[in-house]
Amino acid sequence: AVEDTLRALGYVQRSDLPRNFYETHMHSMPFWHPRERVWVEIHSRLIHEQHALADAGFFAPDAILATAQECEFRGRKCRLMSAEAGLAYTSVRWAEEFDAERGLWPLLDLALMSQASATSLDWQAIGDMASREPLVATAMHLALGYLARTRLAGFPACALAKISAHDRVT
Repeated sequence: AVEDTLRALGYVQRSDLPRNFYETHMHSMPFWHPRERVWVEIHSRLIHEQHALADAGFFAPDAILATAQECEFRGRKCRLMSAEAGLAYTSVRWAEEFDAERGLWPLLDLALMSQASATSLDWQAIGDMASREPLVATAMHLALGYLARTRLAGFPACALAKISAHDRVT
């Protein structure tokens, strides 16, 4: 239904990868809107099935929907992952593979997300995510710590300390 709606709105599926790649991928072939210049991915899951965090409760669809925030994008209502889940998810995706081609983009996303949500981030919820899943703590410690050390983004020292306390790797 969502994909049909995107097609009706003028989005087309495009990728350099073959169509069959997406049969087992975590999202369908990306949609591109040529006039709006917007990419959209329709996910069946947020994390690859083989990933150690594939079954982590807060990345499950129910958990994401429970904390999703309603917003408007170009005049259309939509739901957006909470800023707290977004920081955790983006940190995990960045840390799962250090890739020169896309390596900087997730860090920039994290810096922009933290700047946009600076006064409303629930650091207690972020700390709770870190305490429930050490791999999330490690990813956030690496990513947010790097952004703080390089002064690309600022975070409360107590929040970084709480995340760091649950990091079992670095």
